[in-house]
Amino acid sequence: MERSSGSSSSSELLIENEEAIIHAVESYGESAADLADCIHAHVAAAAGRSPLHTFDVKASKLDGAELLR
Repeated sequence: MERSSGSSSSSELLIENEEAIIHAVESYGESAADLADCIHAHVAAAAGRSPLHTFDVKASKLDGAELLR
């Protein structure tokens, strides 16, 4: 994947919010949370919609996520 300041695109793939996705993949490598949870947390944070509320204990340990009880 080529890094840029905007969206990356090819004839088959468009990645919106590329920086949030890159941070999510980095978080995934450092946490016990699923990749999808990492993506949700980082995209929510980038959109100013933090915290991400979750019932998933592993996901709740991500920065920008909060466990619902």
